[in-house]
Amino acid sequence: MFNGLVVVNVRPFVNGSADKNGLEPKILNVLAGKAPNRTVISGTIADSLGLEDNKAYLMQVRETEESPVYGRQFSFSVVSSLSGMEIIQTCKELGNAVIFDIDAETEAPKAKAKTALEEVEA
Repeated sequence: MFNGLVVVNVRPFVNGSADKNGLEPKILNVLAGKAPNRTVISGTIADSLGLEDNKAYLMQVRETEESPVYGRQFSFSVVSSLSGMEIIQTCKELGNAVIFDIDAETEAPKAKAKTALEEVEA
């Protein structure tokens, strides 16, 4: 189960549509730390977290129970909002932004096992 800290910048997600509460989705642009490739959140979730467009936040990303319909799930929690100098300092501490593909990670062991099996048969 994944758990980590990231620095994000919140932006409107222009390719999405409003949720059932009429709020537009947001994309969390990862500036530092490791995060899954699921960084678009509903407008309602963004609103409940108090996220504002064009602001930076230190957030915790935590993997939650897997959904049979949507696969691996992640929740984002605000640790704190960040000012300009805090962004620079926190980014240095967390390191470069790394976005991992949640599907590739879950499929990688299967691919390796298949490759190993092919080698045994050869």
